[in-house]
Amino acid sequence: MGAKSILRTYIFGYEKDNPSYEFLKRFVFNDSGEEHHPDQDTIYTANLERAKVFFEKVLENLNKEEIEIIFTKVTQNLLFNVYSISDEVDVFIAFETMNNRGKPLSHLELLKNRLIYLSTKINSDIQERTRLRHLINESWKSMYHYLGANKENPLSDDEFLFQHFTLYFHSEGVRRYSRYGSLYEIRMSYKDYILNEKFSESAIKSLNEESDSALEFISSYVSSLKKSVEAWFKIRNPEKSNLTTDEILWLSRIQRFFISKSYPRAKDPLLLLLSLYLTDTNRDEKIAIMQSLEKYLFINDLARPISTSGDDSLDLLKLATDLYNQSIKSSSILSSLDKWTNEYLNRGGFIANVSKNFTGQKGYYGWTGIIYLLYEYEEYLRIESKNHRRKLDELQYFRQAYGEDIAEDQRDYITIEHIYPQNPSRRSCWNEEYCDYSIQERRILKNNLGNLLPLSTPKNSSLGNRCFGEKKGIRGSTVGYRYGSYSELQVAENDDWRPAQIVSRGLKMLDFMETRWGIKLGTRRDKINILGLSFVR
Repeated sequence: MGAKSILRTYIFGYEKDNPSYEFLKRFVFNDSGEEHHPDQDTIYTANLERAKVFFEKVLENLNKEEIEIIFTKVTQNLLFNVYSISDEVDVFIAFETMNNRGKPLSHLELLKNRLIYLSTKINSDIQERTRLRHLINESWKSMYHYLGANKENPLSDDEFLFQHFTLYFHSEGVRRYSRYGSLYEIRMSYKDYILNEKFSESAIKSLNEESDSALEFISSYVSSLKKSVEAWFKIRNPEKSNLTTDEILWLSRIQRFFISKSYPRAKDPLLLLLSLYLTDTNRDEKIAIMQSLEKYLFINDLARPISTSGDDSLDLLKLATDLYNQSIKSSSILSSLDKWTNEYLNRGGFIANVSKNFTGQKGYYGWTGIIYLLYEYEEYLRIESKNHRRKLDELQYFRQAYGEDIAEDQRDYITIEHIYPQNPSRRSCWNEEYCDYSIQERRILKNNLGNLLPLSTPKNSSLGNRCFGEKKGIRGSTVGYRYGSYSELQVAENDDWRPAQIVSRGLKMLDFMETRWGIKLGTRRDKINILGLSFVR
């Protein structure tokens, strides 16, 4: 028996209707036999593919003797536990018990096992119970297909289950846990609610007293999961879905915005989007709502430090569940978003309050919305230059900006550059330009809007505290602003970088903000005050 056949014998614990069966057969074992099933990427197949690539790389670096040792261990030294289940032991309960040891199963995996178990307890004929189990299996195949379809950004199965739970059980689960006050805190209890209350054996026994109600209850829930996962994939991966250009544009913008971990209710916008795509909202109204939602999110984030109570914010969770429950129309959501934004922007003292938000220790650099603003400004410059090619790696830019570990050496992936550096004292060129300003004023200049720059390549971050001439780039080199993002190219047009240039670029960005989000920020003097740079001579 060949090595591949032996390996298949040892690790092929898959039934042929398992989503990973075809992947293992064709892409791991390179078996192109006559029997063929449609390709279906899932989270599991992505894990299998990564495992294959990993072991191939390891084996490439081994000599013949080392490979023989590995072969011997795989074919002769692996040990397996065989569980013999007697008729007195429930196989589904045994499954949950065994899988509570070691790495726990996801809530979605546990739920599938629970629903199949409950299908055996329903008072219905065997054909109905068989059809229900088939529906469960097919629905889970569909869910894991969509959750793992984008290999570069696989979706969390538990995150999807939680979002669906919030909509589906809004009248029970969300209201019950509403005392917690946020989706984050509801998240702590939803697993127990689903597994120990809604889909427990005692709950099904109660439903069994009514003819076919338990069967209908589970079937309806499973069908809703299957329908919802496709909508969830669309809003999380708009560029990989059959959506219009405008839908992709606004969904992508909202995706980029909510990545901010410090946004207090960051997942609420996603819940509203999921509700939109599960209801009969027409396309034009969806786009209008998404446009207003993105503006609301930006204004709310811009103004968030003004109100510490959070009472000024809209309850997006309630809007989402009310829309899903058909207790309000989509036009009401659009009206609510526009009303809040207009009232807030027209509130007296808005400019003065926004100015106060950025006078702290970190200034604009400490603002959660700075990553999003810099990216949108970069997109504006790209379109103005009539170029199609993006120079910022969107996935890397946003993940790294918010501290997600995507690089082995984080020092190579600095996202935001301080043009006037954070440690200027190491270079006399900076001291000469800024020596007339106090330590406090220099700190404000460092962290100011006009001094912050998105970098397109890791190499540019190595410029660090160097003089502006070096940062721009030296002829014959590919390192420097003149070889970077559209924002970097704009900065590279300057001969030097003094406080006046920081003011000038900051004003350009505030002008862009006015146009992009329809915000009135006042006169030039008002904008200089918003930047906190009235001291610049």
